[in-house]
Amino acid sequence: MSTQRLPETFPRWLLFAALLLTLLAVVGHQFIPPRVHTLLPDTNATRFIYGDSDTGGGTRVEWLDYEKNAFRCSRVADKPSHYCGFNLALSEDYISGIDIAAFDELRLVMKVNSTKPRLSIFMRNYNPAYSTPDNGDSAQYIVFNVRTEDIDPELVIGLDEFRVADWWLESHDIPRQYIKPEFTNITLIGANFGSNLPVGAHDLEIVRMQLQGPWVAAELWYRWVIGVWLVGGFGFLLIQSVYYARRAKGSERRYRWLQSRHKQLRDQADNLRDMAQRDKLTGLLNRYGLELSLDTLTRHRDMPVALLLLDIDHFKRINDRRGHNQGDKVLIHIANILNDNTRAGDLVARWGGEEFLIVACDIDASEIYTLADKIRTRIFSEECFSAEQPLSVSASVGAVQWRPDETFEQSLHRADELLYQAKGIGRNCAVTDQPATHG
Repeated sequence: MSTQRLPETFPRWLLFAALLLTLLAVVGHQFIPPRVHTLLPDTNATRFIYGDSDTGGGTRVEWLDYEKNAFRCSRVADKPSHYCGFNLALSEDYISGIDIAAFDELRLVMKVNSTKPRLSIFMRNYNPAYSTPDNGDSAQYIVFNVRTEDIDPELVIGLDEFRVADWWLESHDIPRQYIKPEFTNITLIGANFGSNLPVGAHDLEIVRMQLQGPWVAAELWYRWVIGVWLVGGFGFLLIQSVYYARRAKGSERRYRWLQSRHKQLRDQADNLRDMAQRDKLTGLLNRYGLELSLDTLTRHRDMPVALLLLDIDHFKRINDRRGHNQGDKVLIHIANILNDNTRAGDLVARWGGEEFLIVACDIDASEIYTLADKIRTRIFSEECFSAEQPLSVSASVGAVQWRPDETFEQSLHRADELLYQAKGIGRNCAVTDQPATHG
């Protein structure tokens, strides 16, 4: 009985080569270099630091070297310490993050100079099942606490070592199926010195932050090998018969898809550019958007300019008593008042939290206080919410004229000092750098 030869379209050498490649694939999986995703250093990464001094705490935070992700938390003795740390944002809107579930480890190279014995490494995972866009704290808080002496030279944390913080579970009504750590939509990774920071300076520099894991899990890899053989065996003849016919048609479809995709990406880029420059809640410029606008302003600065730094009085009390949703409505209400009482050429930005900044262009020094007090009066005279639940809101304003020999930061610093004066003399007033202009 004679053996039947393979068709010419499938030569024996190709079969032997496929068998050899299969053997190499099975054995060689363990030698594949790991998948590495570097989060830091990255000069384009969105990073920020925070302390509790703005909310009455005793921990002040400052950058030592922004490019090197180095910062300092300083604790004073006469006030309590609640928190101080560093955040790396992995999402523009803190809703659409990145999926890191395929990684095994988080690797950190850090330099710590602190008497605090432990440091918290944490992540936030956004899941619509329990998270809401208007409440940043609703994203799952996943944490790993490490001794500072265990950090040098490199800290390697398995993702299975993270746990959901007890305080987060206790403060949210979370169904049982969501009480385990989730890593499918991480919007933020950070490091926090925690509460009760010892008095003095505590420095942290994050030299490198990487995610590491296999490109393909071993089980999935072997399934792929089997799948390739099954698909190859049953589909080879069919693929050969229709290949050239579909090639021409596929090229045409691909061209049309690329045209459509190019338009989508262009539209998305325009939307992202606007989102990056605007505060999502109020629609005002954010810090980044204001800085871009200031670049243009400073290059063509041939007119008098004033800076008005406004802070809502007792805003934390509003959030505590009325809730964060109502607090957001207050912020939107204030933003509308600022837009209504400024000119088209002025720049209005949400500077952070309950602070707003107005860059008023072509304004004489004698008009600065008039504008500041007009805005303050308008805010105080208009009640928020409904007639059944009225709320009077007041604001304090520090206003200065931007001198020609000053940088923006220097002028802003003077406005900030005047704002603190306004707070100190009773709030609900405007203080400027002009003589006898506060009330």
